[in-house]
Amino acid sequence: MRRLLPLLFTILFLLSFPSLLLADDPTTDPQLENPTVSASVPSQTPETTPPGDTTPPTSPILLRPADGSATGDSTPEFVWRQSTDASSNTIHYTFYLDGVATYLGVSNDNSSSGAGYTATIDGTEVRLIPSSSLPDGTYTWRIVASDPSGNQASSTTWTLTIDTQAPFLLLSQLDAYEYPLLTEESSFEIAGPKAVDFTILTEPYASVRLTLTPLNSDSDSLSLTATTDHTGTASFAPHLATGLYSVSISATDHVNLVSVLPTFLLTLTTPQVSLTLPPLPGLPPTLSFPTPAYLFPATIQELQARPTYLPTVVGLLSFLLFLLLLYVRRRRPNLILLDSLGHPLHDVLITHSNPHSPGRSAFSTLHTTSFKSYLPHLTRFSTLTLRTQSHSACLITVLSLSVKRSVYTIVL
Repeated sequence: MRRLLPLLFTILFLLSFPSLLLADDPTTDPQLENPTVSASVPSQTPETTPPGDTTPPTSPILLRPADGSATGDSTPEFVWRQSTDASSNTIHYTFYLDGVATYLGVSNDNSSSGAGYTATIDGTEVRLIPSSSLPDGTYTWRIVASDPSGNQASSTTWTLTIDTQAPFLLLSQLDAYEYPLLTEESSFEIAGPKAVDFTILTEPYASVRLTLTPLNSDSDSLSLTATTDHTGTASFAPHLATGLYSVSISATDHVNLVSVLPTFLLTLTTPQVSLTLPPLPGLPPTLSFPTPAYLFPATIQELQARPTYLPTVVGLLSFLLFLLLLYVRRRRPNLILLDSLGHPLHDVLITHSNPHSPGRSAFSTLHTTSFKSYLPHLTRFSTLTLRTQSHSACLITVLSLSVKRSVYTIVL
């Protein structure tokens, strides 16, 4: 028993200090390991900010596109001037489009790209281009600068209109033609010379150009421009001489997109004057003849420019009208001959006496084969002697008590 006690105490001592059991193992002795390998621990040191930093960066300054401008580019470049920070912190920018944080994490350190954008640093400017096209419309945009402490500063808010569609264009009125169908082969004819009305519809406040090029003369082309009103309407009324014209119409909107209508032909013809004639044997229904342009001025301006032609025109028309009325009156019968039964009388010899016609012969003779006759200078004071194959009669009487009556009926 006395021999086992020392052995038992030795085992208990070794169990109390296990490191002594491993002291002779070279693989577990830290003194034999390379200290630079066993002691190195990888770590990342976060960006430090001054304690209590409450100073925000300066506000970004928007540069372009200009406020209220418009563009036909669906991926425009947005540019602003960089902010500065008193604590020299790294600044990140957030791009707000229509009030929504659309492009995030734009840094002022170097060029970068993120979700839906590419940003580059050019001196003191930051330039951002969207990676995908923006739909047509009007947008608001602003930039917010922030530092690692959460301090923020916002720029002003600007607007930008994106319009990638060329303006619609329509010719709604061409003189008497309403909404004419235009193709490269279209041709229209108008009596001239005259002021021709053009009414054009397009976008509001667009620039419209009307060009008329004479094709059968050496005259220069006539080019007219106008800006449409709030309804998108522009009107032109150029005075055109007779001839053939090539007409082109175009419209340019606020982003310089252009629409062009098909070029068409316009002919101004010499006007025709038509006179309706009475329905008499041997006469046509109407009488038409061309009139020189200088005889019938189309506008008051031309009447004032050529005052010597107006009396000639009026006199010529008056003389022609007088001759026409005289011819018609001579041909109209003023005497109807009937027998006692109301039958027409033919082959009648008429002797006419009218003492109340100074300057004319008192007697005239007319042989008629129709019961309707025209007797010159027949009045209610006339005395007629009528002879037929069956009988003769002498009427010494007033034919009518009405001075206004112009046709007399004699019953034998």
